[in-house]
Order: sequence, then structure tokens, then C-alpha cells
Amino acid sequence: MFTRRIKAGATNVSVVLRVIDSTDGTPETGVDHATTGLDLKYRREGAANVDITAASLAALTTAHTDGGVEQIGNGYIRVDLPDAACAAVAGVTGVMVHGVATGMVIIGCYIELVAHDPYTSGNADSLPVVDDVSTDADIVAAIDAAAPNANVYSVNDVVVTGDGQTGTEWGPA
Repeated sequence: MFTRRIKAGATNVSVVLRVIDSTDGTPETGVDHATTGLDLKYRREGAANVDITAASLAALTTAHTDGGVEQIGNGYIRVDLPDAACAAVAGVTGVMVHGVATGMVIIGCYIELVAHDPYTSGNADSLPVVDDVSTDADIVAAIDAAAPNANVYSVNDVVVTGDGQTGTEWGPA
């Protein structure tokens, strides 16, 4: 199962699912919204499964369409989730996307819903990489420039904690 992390409340989210032949495990290459027996669902933590009504996409580059299904190739498909799947709701930390199709196995994915955008700088999930520094002052200056609000950093491929200024020592996490 694939895992992805996104900000809770994100809209127009698409996921990638793997589809293989149930007999020999080879990648399925003809899956689309009209595939025989295609039944896609999502399940938010603590809730029941919700059907995803499969819809046609003209191409992989087509804008997000709730329920849109399109073959990527080599056994992978794009599935466009309805916005409710990733809605920000207290206590809901993730959503699983899964399904079945006649004669096929669909390998689902799990989306971890987090409070911050993991694809922006300045948070613990988007660590700055600091290279070519020789003193503590160089390290602090480089990190402050890259992520002034972060408190966990990667320095020359070593993760360290602390801010180096308020009495906490730099050291391995």
C-alpha cells in the first residue's frame, strides 16, 4: 500500500493506485472508469466506506474531476477523490483509498491528513539541507535563512535538534 501525506482540508486531491491481474500478477493496462466490476471506495478513520462514483477523464492532464479514473500506464491509475475524502475534521487523521475490479487486484493507498502543508518550507516535514558550513554561527545563519521557525534540521546529512541559541545543544536527534 502506498502512503502519502497531505494537509487536512486539501481539495482536488488525486491518488495513484496499482492494478494487477488477479491470476498472474502482471500489471493491468486497460483500466478506466468503465472497467468491468470497478468499485472504488475511500474510508476516513473511524468511519464507514464511501463509494467513489467512477467518472471519465479525457486524458491524464484533464483537470480534477471527482471520481475521475484514468490509466497512467504500467498498471497504475489516477483516481480523483471527492473533496469530502480529505476534509479537515477533528480526530480524523487519515483516509484509505481502495477498491476491486473483476479479475484484478487493486493495491490501495493511505493518505495521512496533517495540520500543516508538508510541501512547503519551514516545517519539520520539509527540512532544510545545510551544506558547506564550518562553525556553529554558519549553521545557525544557514538554518535561520532556510527555515526560521523549524527546530529540527538536517546538517550535512545528520539530523539535529535544538536552535543552538537558547541553551539547547546541537546534537543528533
